[in-house]
Amino acid sequence: AAREKLRASSGCCLPHLGEVMQLAPKKLGGANLQMFYEMMFDLQNRQMAKIEADLDWFIKKFDYRNHDAPWGDSKDAAERAIQRLVSAKPAAANEKGDKHGQA
Repeated sequence: AAREKLRASSGCCLPHLGEVMQLAPKKLGGANLQMFYEMMFDLQNRQMAKIEADLDWFIKKFDYRNHDAPWGDSKDAAERAIQRLVSAKPAAANEKGDKHGQA
């Protein structure tokens, strides 16, 4: 059950990834630890690749030739990249009273 939940998740920000990786050997061992590391790195790599692709399209959307093209998932790519890299919510979330908005 835990493996399926991990596979279905969006991973975590890089600061929390470091914490999880340091904690993992205290909770897991042997093949389970190796499998956990592989799953986490695969998940993180897929999520970062998605953000990279979305950021690429976000940038291209500002080219006049792409003005009428759909945004797809790229409209919030910059905010998601910040969240993934530094564990911070965008300023708009902070203004709405989100207590977790700061690293």
